Amino acid sequence: MLKFRLIYNEVVDRIGHDRTTSNEELERVGIQTMGNKFLGVFASDTFPRATHRETYCIVNLDDSKGAGTHWVARMTKKKDNYWYDSFARSISTIMPRARGVDTDLSPSEDDQHISELDCGQRCLAALLCGHRFGIELYKRL
Repeated sequence: MLKFRLIYNEVVDRIGHDRTTSNEELERVGIQTMGNKFLGVFASDTFPRATHRETYCIVNLDDSKGAGTHWVARMTKKKDNYWYDSFARSISTIMPRARGVDTDLSPSEDDQHISELDCGQRCLAALLCGHRFGIELYKRL
């Protein structure tokens, strides 16, 4: 999807690399690009509940005691949660505590390959697609 690839390139430029990201890097770019709609970066045992307003956050599959394993993204709209995983896996299988709807799980050329370490950048790009172009585009990622 062209819009995703363009935004992904913008995110990589803002972060400065396409490798493993820290929560600080993701937080900085999330706030820069989405303002107060970006709630932050969380561990799987600390992410906030959905509200009635449109919000975005990035969640690590590891809990707050761990070093971190993989980032996923959540867009909330009207109290509905929409989850994006760059490997196109169902959120209920990789993070059982999470509730909501998965984005498109069909194989895509935009999916992350196992050798790539850019899940954080992909999460920010997915959220920015939703922020700039709406929920319908986000759900197709």
